[in-house]
Amino acid sequence: MRVQKSLLIALCLTLAGAACSKNNGNPGEDGGTNAYALAVVGPAVLTMHPNDVKTLSVALAQANVGPVANADIHFEFDNEDPAGAQIDIADATTTAAGNASFKLTAGATATFKVIASWNGHPEVSPVAFSIQVVTVRKLLQIVGSPQVRVANDGQSATVTMAISSSLALKAQLLDQDTGNPIAGDSISFSIPAVHSVLSGGSSATTAAQTTGATGTAQVFLVSGAVIESFLVTAQDQAGGVGAVTYSVTVQNNAAGSTCTTSAQCDPGQSCVDGVCSTNGSGASCTVGNDNGCPFGYVCVDGTCQPPANPNCDPNNPAATCPAGDTCVCTGSPSAQVCQCEPICGTCPPGETCVVTGNTGTCEPAAGTTPDLTGVWYTRHSFSIQQALPTAVQDIQQAVRDIDQLIQGQFFSGFWSWLNPIVEGIISTYVPSWVTTIIEVLDDVSTIFSNLRSVGSMRITAGADATQFKGTEVWTSLVFYWLPLCNGQIGGNSFTPDCARLDVATTDATDPTGNGTCAGADLPTVSVQVAPFTGQVAQTAGVWNFNVLERKVQLDMGKVILVAINLLISYLTPYDCLADALDCSAGNPCLIDCPSFGTFIDNLTNGLLDASTAEGICDVAATAAGQLVSGLLGSIQFSVNTLDFAGHAVVTADGSASGDCSGGSGGPCANQLGNDNYDTDLQNKTGNQDGWWSGSFFFNVIGCTAGSNGSSCMPGAWEAERTPVQ
Repeated sequence: MRVQKSLLIALCLTLAGAACSKNNGNPGEDGGTNAYALAVVGPAVLTMHPNDVKTLSVALAQANVGPVANADIHFEFDNEDPAGAQIDIADATTTAAGNASFKLTAGATATFKVIASWNGHPEVSPVAFSIQVVTVRKLLQIVGSPQVRVANDGQSATVTMAISSSLALKAQLLDQDTGNPIAGDSISFSIPAVHSVLSGGSSATTAAQTTGATGTAQVFLVSGAVIESFLVTAQDQAGGVGAVTYSVTVQNNAAGSTCTTSAQCDPGQSCVDGVCSTNGSGASCTVGNDNGCPFGYVCVDGTCQPPANPNCDPNNPAATCPAGDTCVCTGSPSAQVCQCEPICGTCPPGETCVVTGNTGTCEPAAGTTPDLTGVWYTRHSFSIQQALPTAVQDIQQAVRDIDQLIQGQFFSGFWSWLNPIVEGIISTYVPSWVTTIIEVLDDVSTIFSNLRSVGSMRITAGADATQFKGTEVWTSLVFYWLPLCNGQIGGNSFTPDCARLDVATTDATDPTGNGTCAGADLPTVSVQVAPFTGQVAQTAGVWNFNVLERKVQLDMGKVILVAINLLISYLTPYDCLADALDCSAGNPCLIDCPSFGTFIDNLTNGLLDASTAEGICDVAATAAGQLVSGLLGSIQFSVNTLDFAGHAVVTADGSASGDCSGGSGGPCANQLGNDNYDTDLQNKTGNQDGWWSGSFFFNVIGCTAGSNGSSCMPGAWEAERTPVQ
């Protein structure tokens, strides 16, 4: 669905025609045809700080004719002392749009007026700007999110997060008198010496970031692997404002504890049937029916268990089973079940399977197979550009229409003479953050071209030293929008901390709300990660962890909606996009319609009254905003599943021996993949380690799971024994 600018303008024109019929007389009929009016552009009452510089404008128009060009406008202070304030030019000539401007430089604190008048035309009433110069008063406030609940005064917040997860903490510095953001100040965040740490700082307990154009500074809190509570303090290093505090609780439940989501359990544990479980089992089920089990689990002897082995294709076992396995099928042809099994079957303790061709024998193990058992902290990246639905492009087109709308084409017919004036001054009535919203929505396809996640994984031993089972919980989804850095990008240009946006997730089947927007509950992102199996194999002296049949379910359309609303809450005075775009009932949203209406009223000497002009503005802007909101809420992907497989090089130097829970008897592995996994993926080198490939929200024809073929959507991953960001 593509909506052209003409449709939006047509709406404005229709309303303008209605406005004509409601007015109390035609200027041509009541002698007002030649009437002139001088009006202030923008607010007439302003608060400034010493040495501030502002450009102020007036507009001159002739009724039923249009803007008056080449008119001499005079600017002067009234009789009050301006305390050192200066006007850069006393006389200015109006432009073709009827506008004349001057620059005002504030001096010391004072209250005064600047008068604008048309030279030689005393019959046209002069207009005045009322100026108050005050010293800067700062206001530091916490920016909230679903996990950061802010008090009404904005000075404190309660934060709840899971063990070994990451969370963005944001604070915004504002001008208390003008409400404008204050950029360029350094905000310092600090925590006591606890297990959790602040990333991107000079130490684990301190981090500082400079406020950008929105006055916002952001750091990331990475929780430790234990339950704890502590305070995070944020302070403007330049002074002049008090500190704000975040009361953080890191919570998880031990095995056997009650739960509603896996994030409440220890790292890598799953919440099954309301109980934290190490291996994901516990829920009762009917033998032969997996419907009562969580996503990805199977019913074995009346309880839900992770699948023992992946399914496979008996006609192509080499492509669907890891090295050393073959495809074994059981059951009748009509109900056949095929699973990957070690060629040797289950070898006795102390022996491993040695494969030669299509046969294998159990031989004494050398004791060198890396031990993967225990808890891992994971990061994944999936390239989903190909899967983005056409609605994303529709949003970008609609945003361009909004961009055209705010250029000022509002009136037709009798009132069309106002358009040249409006076109020159409408930006005055557009809040600064509207440009940011347009930029965000225009970048939707870039922001969501990659899906990244952070989570924890628990690996347990399988049938022999080379076989392993895994369960995983994703605690957050991660996106990046580079303009958040305000040009201060250093290091990895793809994923700098200053550009990061974390969306909290849950695996609850009936998640609670994520706040409200326009009176309705926002969706909560639910991610269901299926258990999996894998095998360690050695090739040319390098150990690899080969993983088959990974499945993750999530509604990516909801993810985009939640992420965009989170961005809007950081960048604008609103909590969500729908509220920011709702211009009904006089809300100063896309356009400050009440002030715009007052300007039109003054410019037409009341012939087009403020309420009518405001109504024209309201309906046109609201229609444009609702169009974008509706498109964003309608985004749906072909499927809601990530279906993938892959591998990662195993680093096993024994340095993480205390983290292994026992399995192969070999050295304890401490890393899967490497730190360059995401950079290599973004650079399209094809050398990322670890590697994922498959279909991400989209069925790719000809994709062979587990291969590095170009027909598959690429992904990448890394796992470490210690918490990662």
